[in-house]
Amino acid sequence: MPPGTDRPTIPPPATPSGRRLRSTAALGLGGLASGLSRALGRGNGNQIRGRVALAVDPELPRTLARGRRVVLVSATNGKTATASMLAAALRADDLAVTTNADGANLLAGMTSALAADPTAPVAVLECDEANLPFALELMSPELVVLGNLSRDQLDRHLEVRRLAERWKDVLARFPTKVIASNSDPNVAWAVEDVEDVTWVDTGLVSRLDNAICPSCRELLDLSADTWTCACGFSRPAAAVSLEGDELRLDGRRVPLELRLTWSWQRANAALALAAADALGLDAAEAAVAVGRLESVGNRRSRVDVGDGRSAELVLAKNPSSWSLLIDELEGSSHALVIAQDDNAADGTDPSWLWDVPFERLQGLTIATAGSRSLDVAVRLAHAGCRPVAVEDDPRVAARALPGDDLVVAASYTIFHGMALR
Repeated sequence: MPPGTDRPTIPPPATPSGRRLRSTAALGLGGLASGLSRALGRGNGNQIRGRVALAVDPELPRTLARGRRVVLVSATNGKTATASMLAAALRADDLAVTTNADGANLLAGMTSALAADPTAPVAVLECDEANLPFALELMSPELVVLGNLSRDQLDRHLEVRRLAERWKDVLARFPTKVIASNSDPNVAWAVEDVEDVTWVDTGLVSRLDNAICPSCRELLDLSADTWTCACGFSRPAAAVSLEGDELRLDGRRVPLELRLTWSWQRANAALALAAADALGLDAAEAAVAVGRLESVGNRRSRVDVGDGRSAELVLAKNPSSWSLLIDELEGSSHALVIAQDDNAADGTDPSWLWDVPFERLQGLTIATAGSRSLDVAVRLAHAGCRPVAVEDDPRVAARALPGDDLVVAASYTIFHGMALR
């Protein structure tokens, strides 16, 4: 099992009274660890609360999820935004919601979110792709929302095909409703045995990591807006589709006006609104709530760079997210910092940078930052985009750039260090 998947160790069955005592002890000790972490300035205490609680009671998520409406949101990209949007829609409907808004999406983080508000009737939890099978078994969610599957941290994660196989196996065994993007062949294959699926056309057709049919292993026929295979496997028809600034949902047209920057947030909103509709919310009212969001989770969307200017902050952590960002930046007036670290959460192997089409950014002024700033600089030089500055600190790198249209595209740990409130 790759590290970072938080696979629970299920203890022998306990008596009802023993189960209550164990859960109570786990919650108490987890809360104590969380408080100490905050007091010592070691973080917000959410992760340590979950880790300690799980060490005491590995079945605590099952106990905390019982009697609640649980929604799991999983994808390689966009799960934080989709979960935040769905939580906002539910709260606008006067429902109390607990969620892991800080992006702690391994089992410890999800457990901490459940424990933080044990009386909230609804839990919307973003879930790491490799943790989804364990979360399904422990939490028995009412609804699962699935986006894309792409390469991400392959030094510790499974290959995309293996993740799809894990999803397929567990989803076939649990009677849960699924909202899924129909754009990704691996996701479509993983979900094909589920009886209750609502397919969503998010307006994105995924080509990265999707050259091979997951059903028969032959080459897929990829066109501008669909994919098919000679074996009969093809893109499922969507019941929900994003068309410009409208969402078509079972014949209804729902206006979608977002304050969030970047066009891919509309795809996340489409999944969130389909989920809200499945949970019984009015889709138009949910869309209004989603449209009010100016940031997702506890993340800042803009950061000061230290010279009176601010920069738009974007999480860019794999070829898929970079491809979407380059679609937006190509030919624009933005100046860009590419900030890449190689900590465990970033992935220690950044060789995927050579799969990103940086050649399309020729003409932009670019600086690099982070522990892998030199690796990025070499890649950019080969792409004809020689950086004007190479720094450790992304704010220092940003100050070397001209103008006010600044973007910092950061890997996971740099992004969270700059973004979390």
